[in-house]
Amino acid sequence: ADRTAVVGVSDDQARDAAAEAERDRLVVMPAIRAVVLAVLYLLLRADLAPRVLVGVTVLSALAALGLTAGDRVAIYMPMVPEAIVAMLACARLGAMHSVVFAGFSASALRARVEDAEAKLVITTDGQYRRGKAASLKDAVDEAVSGQPSVEHVLVVRRTGIDVNWTEGRDLWWHETVEAASTEHTPEAFDSEQPLFLLYTSGTTGKPKGIVHTSGGYLTQSAYTHYNVFDLKPETDVY
Repeated sequence: ADRTAVVGVSDDQARDAAAEAERDRLVVMPAIRAVVLAVLYLLLRADLAPRVLVGVTVLSALAALGLTAGDRVAIYMPMVPEAIVAMLACARLGAMHSVVFAGFSASALRARVEDAEAKLVITTDGQYRRGKAASLKDAVDEAVSGQPSVEHVLVVRRTGIDVNWTEGRDLWWHETVEAASTEHTPEAFDSEQPLFLLYTSGTTGKPKGIVHTSGGYLTQSAYTHYNVFDLKPETDVY
């Protein structure tokens, strides 16, 4: 009685509010989630086919360049969609990718390419810094000079600036992908198949590469989302 007098809510009103909250939890929120998911599905359906096709052609393009399971690929790119596509394509081929921050110098890239014995380097012609185009390809040219493991440099046209070109080694992304097959039969790999190679910053010495496996990384990602981010399928849409 003292509690209801303080807050100005009767027992009947409190029970009604609790019942309404329970109804929202059991009925309204699941209905809203269902509608959101249905809308997202319809939106994705219209856009899914071309995106899947791009992924398959990139897989085929990398395979046509001779990339096979166990090979290493250095990805030296700004935040562009092709970077994500390249990572996923490498994973599907069983090749290890090593992402190198696009702000690193040519010498930093060279150390990682040399240590990984990268067979392929994927980059862009340049990137935008404070609204102005700055070359990335020049740094790649310097980094791969004299590197016997590098067979090709795949270049995404990002800014349209002029770049130096080494025939037989350098390839445009759009030309290579457009010419690739739209069909690719992926292999199945063990959970311990290496997924990517992550290097330390190298500020205290030579960069050290850490190998993450497919099964181990996915397990850790799932654990982190469930326990650290507290994302639960029953309550969260993500």
